[in-house]
Amino acid sequence: GEQAPEGTARTLDRRKTIRPLATGAVLFQEGAGATALFRLLSGVVVLRKGDHDGNSVITRLVTPTATLGFRAFAARSAHSVTALCATDCVVCRIPADAAELAFCGNRSLERAFALHVAHELTYAEDAVLAQMRLSVRDRLILLLAQLAQGFGTMRPDGGLDIALPI
Repeated sequence: GEQAPEGTARTLDRRKTIRPLATGAVLFQEGAGATALFRLLSGVVVLRKGDHDGNSVITRLVTPTATLGFRAFAARSAHSVTALCATDCVVCRIPADAAELAFCGNRSLERAFALHVAHELTYAEDAVLAQMRLSVRDRLILLLAQLAQGFGTMRPDGGLDIALPI
């Protein structure tokens, strides 16, 4: 049967840990198995991926309220990226076994998770299309607009300041 939402909440509440992490702390490494799900409460996390030549490239900046590690958790596979704190962060960590129990038989939680995955896939598809179809100038404008949305501050004169978190 479906676990009562309050039972799920109690289980997750008992097993989760919320802790501050310093700039440079690693949440998980590319190639490692998923041991937990993470919810970013404050700060900025950088997702990095290694290429064939051993170089590491930033694939995404993650801002608060994002869930990290869900792809490897859902696929029961290794992480495809490394997640590291670009700034001081506060992170909620839920062990994979507790998350698995919470999902077991809880349809509303499964639906919320599926919506989250769908949102991430849409983001990835949009990024690929932008890389394929837009000029370098337009890709730069798109990047600046995304940075402004997450890190921008309007000035009284109508200008925009963007504080880069890396």
